[in-house]
Amino acid sequence: MQNIKTLLLLFTVLVFSLTASAQTTYYYKLIKKKVNGVVSENVSGGQFITLVKNGAVCYESDKEGFSVNHGRLDYKSSDENGIKLYVGGSYYGSNSILLFKSDYSSFNIKVGNDVYVYKRATPPAGAMTCSLIRKPEPSSGSSSDGYVPPASAYQPVTSSSSSSIGSTGSSSSQSTTTSLYTPKGYATGIQITPYGSVSSASYPVEVSTNTGTPYAVINGKHYQLNRCTETSCSGVDVSRYSYRCIVTSGSSIMYSLYVNF
Repeated sequence: MQNIKTLLLLFTVLVFSLTASAQTTYYYKLIKKKVNGVVSENVSGGQFITLVKNGAVCYESDKEGFSVNHGRLDYKSSDENGIKLYVGGSYYGSNSILLFKSDYSSFNIKVGNDVYVYKRATPPAGAMTCSLIRKPEPSSGSSSDGYVPPASAYQPVTSSSSSSIGSTGSSSSQSTTTSLYTPKGYATGIQITPYGSVSSASYPVEVSTNTGTPYAVINGKHYQLNRCTETSCSGVDVSRYSYRCIVTSGSSIMYSLYVNF
């Protein structure tokens, strides 16, 4: 019996060690930037960066390591000074170049000729996620700068019609608004990025008044929810969820949403 307890303890320690080594999250404070050739230290804010797969991939995340859906940066190479090169998506763009120091104590991120310098620090009190979060797909006429909540408020799709009423010689116009969707509460579940990062999710659900098809409303867009027959996504057990949809940005898959409602 004692041997079994010892083996169980060793197994638990091993699993914990492997999990800890597989994912590490740091907070980095913005200390300097060069934009349009102008250097400024009058900056603020910071980003959480999570490293996974023993440093082969990193991405911007919240404090717990859940992705904020800016994409991923893949490790490419190291130079003779140990500077590590990562390339991929970040808040600053889909073609960001990130240069880590060998000990991950700081990094520069380059987009075109602009450079942002970050240094590892203790997160500010109450900081739970990145200070800069952008929409996966900004709507026309809006800015992608600054923080954007993960789910939009209820936004029904409407259609209008008008008709003339009244007696001969006078008329008035009556406008009617018909919702094409009926609110059905909220979908709760998880979202999983193509590279396995998992975060909690809660979005409004609306049902088409014509077909009865359910949709999740995400940042003002309707994503059809289909009956889920999968049991696993990127190694995550999703067997307890009844519905699924894929959220895209352009031609890129941002994440798969698994929910119940």
